[in-house]
Amino acid sequence: ERFRGWLYAIIRNECLRRMYDPARPAERREAPELEDPYLSAEDQTRLQETRQLVHSALSGLNGRQREAADLALRHDLDVQELAGVLGISAEQATELAAEAQSGLDDALAAAIIARSGRGECPSVAALVDTWEWPLTPAVCRKLVRHIEICPTCSERRKRKVSTTRLLQV
Repeated sequence: ERFRGWLYAIIRNECLRRMYDPARPAERREAPELEDPYLSAEDQTRLQETRQLVHSALSGLNGRQREAADLALRHDLDVQELAGVLGISAEQATELAAEAQSGLDDALAAAIIARSGRGECPSVAALVDTWEWPLTPAVCRKLVRHIEICPTCSERRKRKVSTTRLLQV
């Protein structure tokens, strides 16, 4: 029953061990995204834009929240499995998963507004003078705070996007 969570915990621990290994090479490369050879150039461009949008949103979360969001939303681990993987109680896992979901929803809204709302709100335009992928964590956090107090942006924030679906992309 717990095989999947157990397997994630083993892999996570090995990744952490390698990450802190003093013999680890200083130079690192990002793993390439897998491409679907059957997608048109337009669809590939749209997919890349969606990935960059999600990376911008994820930059607004702290590492623990990103990990919880990835495990819960993309890999569909339940709270018990998440608790086992992260070595925390089920209550802590429930709280962390809720924080991660809420933070990701807010950060995704900030990334969408940064991308498309510069013309509608001068403050967004000032925060994001040039659209760069991904947003830096500091800019993402500033946008999230701005959206809470700006009537224009908070109205745009009400439009819902499926966070889970975007994260799966």
